[in-house]
This record gives sequence, structure tokens and C-alpha cells, in this order.
Amino acid sequence: MRLNGLIKISFVILLFFIVGCSKENISGNAVLEGDEYLVVEIIDGDTFEIDNGVHIRMLGINTPEINEDYYQEAKDELKKLIFNKTVLLVRDKQDKDKYGRDLRYVYLGEMFVNPYLVENGYAKTLSIEPNTEFTEEFALLERDAIENSKGLWGIEQRSACIVLGCEEGTKYVASKNSKTYYDCDCKKTTRLRVKEVKCFSDVPKGYTKSKSC
Repeated sequence: MRLNGLIKISFVILLFFIVGCSKENISGNAVLEGDEYLVVEIIDGDTFEIDNGVHIRMLGINTPEINEDYYQEAKDELKKLIFNKTVLLVRDKQDKDKYGRDLRYVYLGEMFVNPYLVENGYAKTLSIEPNTEFTEEFALLERDAIENSKGLWGIEQRSACIVLGCEEGTKYVASKNSKTYYDCDCKKTTRLRVKEVKCFSDVPKGYTKSKSC
């Protein structure tokens, strides 16, 4: 009886370990809760339709509109990746946007499609509360795409301060825990964490400019 009890306990521990290791991550190696659907139409680079007629708006990213550069490239890439394939759709905090589209992270096998598009320059980051689970991870991938002029960044430059979440017109940025500020075109801004920055349109009083820029 004692042996059987130990076997049962060991099985429970093993099950807990397996479930714990299946937690969703940025690489897309494992996924928890979600629903699988067939993709039947690609609308643009970040929006598509599934086999129940629902339109899916991909979370955390934004691709060029129809009248913008790199629109067709982004749409074609998404089509190549997921059209006529079954994908896993995972929610964040908010279920739908104001247009009635389902807001989802998209997985194709082990590929996490949303950050793939950012990493390869097909999409920019778009962080909107309350759906911010991967805000910082996506921003890091975007900075790398910008520095390497990937995709749309080969034809467009974006202020590093905007990437960090500051508004248009921002010229300087600093860490919340530092009195050192950086110009937006300083590559050292890539060391700052998205959720820990302060943004300035004028040289901030009481701050010293970084000597490394």
C-alpha cells in the first residue's frame, strides 16, 4: 500500500512538472490555452479570417495599410505562413477590438507568428492596454529589425524613443531610476527597458546627457 501511495505521489509530481513546463513563451515552443481554426482568407498583414467567419486581428503588431510601403510584402508573408493552415489562437486580456474582431496571438506549430513578423521587418510593434503580455519582448525584436534594416525598416527609420513607447515629438529619454538622458537617435537607448522609461520633448532639467552618445 505504501508503495502504491508513493507511485501515485510521484505521478502527481510528474504531471505538475509537465504542465508547468508547457507554459506559453515568446519562442512559441509551447502553448497553453487556445483554440484551433483553419485560416480561409488573408485580409492584410495583421488580419485574417478563420473558417467560422470571424476576423482575427493579431495582437501586439501593426503592418502597413493598403496605401503604405511594404503593405503587399507583409500581406504576402502572412499568406505564405498561415493561409489554408490550422493555427492556434490565444487571448490576452481583451477579447475583441472596437470593430468586433477577435484579438489573438497566433501560433503555427512551434512558430509564434506575431513576433516573427516583427523580427523580420514585416510589422511594427503596437502595444495597447490591456493586451501587453509581450510588449517588451516584441519591442526588443523590433529594435533589432531597425538596427539591421530588415523589411520595412530598409525604407523607413523610426525613432528609438517611439519604439520605447514614447509619443511622437519625443526627443529625449531616460530611465526612471537615473538622471542620465539619451537622445532618441542614440543606440544606447536599446539598453533601456520599455516599461521603465521617461520621455521628454525638451532637455530635462536636472539631468545629464549620456557620455556614451
